[in-house]
Amino acid sequence: MRNKKNALSDYLRTLYNIPTLSRDIEAQLAQRIAQGDEEALEKLVTHNLRFVVTVIKSMPHWTHSSVDMEDMLGFGNEALILAARKWQPMGKIRFASYAKKVIITEVNRAVANTKNIIRLPVNITEEIRKNKYAERILTQELGRKPTTNELADYLDSTPERVTYINSVLNKEPISMESFSNDNLKEEDE
Repeated sequence: MRNKKNALSDYLRTLYNIPTLSRDIEAQLAQRIAQGDEEALEKLVTHNLRFVVTVIKSMPHWTHSSVDMEDMLGFGNEALILAARKWQPMGKIRFASYAKKVIITEVNRAVANTKNIIRLPVNITEEIRKNKYAERILTQELGRKPTTNELADYLDSTPERVTYINSVLNKEPISMESFSNDNLKEEDE
């Protein structure tokens, strides 16, 4: 554990020695990347790795998840590479502005895919997160746990959908060992 922590600290320390690029250099690198220049891709990514750390640290629901910081940085770095390959500079928009959206989307997806024993679809995971957030907000405002109808109104949803999402959240995994040929229905076979 200590070596892992030291390795992460060393990695972060090296990132803070890499300077950021100017808008003009970013645009030049983007043009070269569009032409297939892998050196330009590496330079743009390398000079923005520190930004990945900033984005990850700014998302509290990631830092409190069961996914290691190293894994999250890996997901973020992969997203940064994806962003660097797709970014087309227009106007005064910096690469980081574009990359932040890609990093958030990809890390959300990766965290959602790795945090459960049984993988839930990303849209369901996002709905669960929104439901939990709405419940916390309404509990603070109302001084009690909100009703399903109050949650549905807050989320601009239906009570049936809120009930469904809560049921998904409360389901326990079922052991495969609990199944036998005797308790399988004919249509399951």
